[in-house]
Amino acid sequence: MTWKDYKPLIARLEREHTVAPERYRFKTIVLALIASAYPLGLVASLLAGVVVSLFGLLEAAPALVVSGLFVALVSAGLLSQLAKSPEFPQECRRLSGREVPKLYALIEKIRKKIKGPKISAVYLTDDFSLCIRQIPRRGILGGQRNVLQVGLPLLQLLSRKEFAALLAHEFEHISGHQDGLSAWIYRLRNNWSELLHHLPPGHLLHRIAWAPLRAFIPYFEAFSFVMARRSELQADRLGGAVVGKRLMADALISQELGRRFLDEQFWPNLWAQAAYSDHPTFAPHTLMRTAQSAGCTEAGNSAWLTMTLRMPSDFNSTTPCLSDRLLALDQRPELPPRATHSAAQTLMSESLPRLCKEFDERWLQENVQTWQSRRRSLMKAHEMVAQFGQRKLSDLHVQDQCHYGLALLELDRPREALPVLQQAADHPQGSAQAAMATARILHELGDEATIHYLELAMSKDANVIKEAANQAAEFYLARGDRERACDYWTRSPASQAA
Repeated sequence: MTWKDYKPLIARLEREHTVAPERYRFKTIVLALIASAYPLGLVASLLAGVVVSLFGLLEAAPALVVSGLFVALVSAGLLSQLAKSPEFPQECRRLSGREVPKLYALIEKIRKKIKGPKISAVYLTDDFSLCIRQIPRRGILGGQRNVLQVGLPLLQLLSRKEFAALLAHEFEHISGHQDGLSAWIYRLRNNWSELLHHLPPGHLLHRIAWAPLRAFIPYFEAFSFVMARRSELQADRLGGAVVGKRLMADALISQELGRRFLDEQFWPNLWAQAAYSDHPTFAPHTLMRTAQSAGCTEAGNSAWLTMTLRMPSDFNSTTPCLSDRLLALDQRPELPPRATHSAAQTLMSESLPRLCKEFDERWLQENVQTWQSRRRSLMKAHEMVAQFGQRKLSDLHVQDQCHYGLALLELDRPREALPVLQQAADHPQGSAQAAMATARILHELGDEATIHYLELAMSKDANVIKEAANQAAEFYLARGDRERACDYWTRSPASQAA
């Protein structure tokens, strides 16, 4: 299944769920049973092969013995590949109860309140995320262990109470309190996705065993997307009943504000230092909380919240948009109170400096080459701006206009780059690169002219049709116009698997 098929299918299924929810649920159940029948069929063929072999021995029929053994061995081999469990990513740092006793105590407190299953391990990551992963013990054949995966940045930017609320949301997914069918589909979807996306590539037998599922699971993920999204809203409501609806709303808002702080302020400011320094001047994880306290103002957070509330739910994630989640909780979109201490400071105490240092050292090691490459790019951009900035724009060749505009964009000066790139894109000899860069700036500004320049880019270079069509679809989706978004998705070449 490709993005060309994936997104229009979800849009159609959303409409079907609204008009005929029982029919949609029935179709989803049938698909789940079809996929479950595959390993059961292999078990049946294994048993049949054994029975045929035994019958052949009793009847002195070598052909039956050989045929039965062949079927049994092939079935056993395929089942052994389906029973493999995914490896846990090496970049995840396992936390012990001795190391962070307060964190473990909070996890157990929330678990007992919700009456959820036990967590077998807690892992710390370097991203802004929180989830309880149900790792299959015997692959698709069943059995699982619950692993909590939490990002250090999330613990740094949220308060203890907000983290507890998000933790309650995650526990509700696996607690069994949701509608039985929805919970089963949600777990099945996550388990199969876990296996499909985290199993390492194997030998020929592994590829043969997984070939039917690799073709089927993406389709099932798309079909069960609507049900999975509603499960998210249900987990919000159930978690809010445990910790309080206002606290759940505050946690969801803080999560979105934290994500915007990292994406639009913290990391861009850090990488901007590459223009002036051979190495980062501060350790990101150690100073992340300080940077948030110093750089986030009430006016800035209000602006971010307003922009986030305007964003509709999209098809890239089952997580609903913030406005839908707050509506489901029946809570107003208000800025949460600022906490004096972060969840990391409260729950990790003495271990926090050591963990931050460990993650900082890993980040520096992984990004040293990227930093040097970024430094060279920024220095080149400064040189280009100095070279072309003193000349009239009309005196520059169209290619130089494009290079000048892209250099301004590289230096995070989009408003200065926009008229330069527009002139370069509108020129008869202008490039698709200039048109795409212009469209990206206009998209950020919410300007309708975005579509004009995306169409212009597609007319100049067929190689950008996929990127331009997807960007046009996202533009209309942000405006709530799903019909036009689907029109552009269908124009996108079917070259990327969902």
